[in-house]
Amino acid sequence: IEGWMQPSELAWLAMAARRASLIVEVGSWKGRSTMALAESMPEGGFLWAVDTWEGDPGNECQMREMREASPGSVRAAFERNLSEYLATGRVRQLAMPSVDGAARLLESEGPVFDFAFIDAAHDYESVAADIRACLPLLRTGGVLAGHDYGGRGIPGVRRAVDDAFGARVERGPGTLWFVRV
Repeated sequence: IEGWMQPSELAWLAMAARRASLIVEVGSWKGRSTMALAESMPEGGFLWAVDTWEGDPGNECQMREMREASPGSVRAAFERNLSEYLATGRVRQLAMPSVDGAARLLESEGPVFDFAFIDAAHDYESVAADIRACLPLLRTGGVLAGHDYGGRGIPGVRRAVDDAFGARVERGPGTLWFVRV
């Protein structure tokens, strides 16, 4: 599946998913990271994929693809790539902005998630808002993680994560970050 995650980052996500029965991912694009999570969840677990499937305005690669693609093609690619998991209900979609999706999940599910993964918009304000929106979804002992911490040309991610968690931030491989709740 096309995407920007390195194999070592995908392996880390798969490892984290093995211990998570309920997962929320904000920012799924074509499903590269979603697949790593879905393939590794325990039997009976499920994942909510929250995305607009319209691209991150700060990601030129995504926006160029959106300009050149037909409407709905990125979401259609996600649905093709995850068709098996969507058909069984192990992956469920919420096509809306990440903060709205997190609010809906908090209202319908409550603070029950084991793992939340943030990889939507990459500007400071969006990442800070995603952190604030996803934290209440996690049960005690849950893990909040994200992508592009320290990524070149996107300093907003690191700044928002550091502002929210300071020295509590742990690093995964590549540009992954995580905190335990």
